[in-house]
Amino acid sequence: MLPGNTPVDFRQIWGPMIVNLGGELVDNYPSEHEKAIEFFKTKNTTDYFVADDGATPQDLINAVIEGGAIAVTSEWVIQTVITGLLATTSGDESYMLHSK
Repeated sequence: MLPGNTPVDFRQIWGPMIVNLGGELVDNYPSEHEKAIEFFKTKNTTDYFVADDGATPQDLINAVIEGGAIAVTSEWVIQTVITGLLATTSGDESYMLHSK
């Protein structure tokens, strides 16, 4: 990183792309870990949860899945952009989100 630059987080990078592809971002989820787990576990309002592979805690991934969403990586987003279709999540292990 160059001096004076601030780091860019995952959402800043991928959020605009998701919106440009027609998706909606969930903005009202709690930042506290335990509350975020409860939010995603009970809301059932998320279709796909895109996060940083290897940096997302397993209990959060489990909560997302329990809430009815599919936990995917940015690789899934890239493949979706390339093909112009929602990439299947069963075809490639690199599309599925894994914990540290």
